[in-house]
Order: sequence, then C-alpha cells, then structure tokens
Amino acid sequence: MSDESLPRLAAAPIPVQTHILRLEERTAQGKGLRNVAARSAQKAWKPSAGRADPVDLLIESSKGRVEELLPIRREEIERPLHS
Repeated sequence: MSDESLPRLAAAPIPVQTHILRLEERTAQGKGLRNVAARSAQKAWKPSAGRADPVDLLIESSKGRVEELLPIRREEIERPLHS
C-alpha cells in the first residue's frame, strides 16, 4: 500500500456488521472500499525492515509449551477461519 493511501484508509469509516446485509449490499460496500484501498496499492505493500519473521515468532511462542500438544496448535493455526 502506498504511503499516500494510508491517511485515506485511516479515515475510512468502520463498516457496520456486514453479516446482516444482503449479498448485493456487501458487494457494493466492498467495491466502494476499493476507492479507499485499491487492489493495486495493496500489492505494493512491503514489510518494514525490522519486521520479525513470522515463522520465528511461532517457534519462539512454542517454547515452554507441552510438546505433545504442539501439533494440535499448528493444526488450529493452519485451519481457515471460515471453514
């Protein structure tokens, strides 16, 4: 995302509970938000130089956990949110 789009994105209103809207309304809202955060701007995102590696964070957070339960935790992490 480009730096110039960040102020507009921060100023964007928080949407109402979208699960109660009809599909057509949700689709229209999503298309409207593209004016605030265009797809082309999102592909330009680059992580900051000091950003930690996500895999290293998972390994670090696993320290001290019960070894037998780690595979279950990994399954939970890998499962899609809306399955």
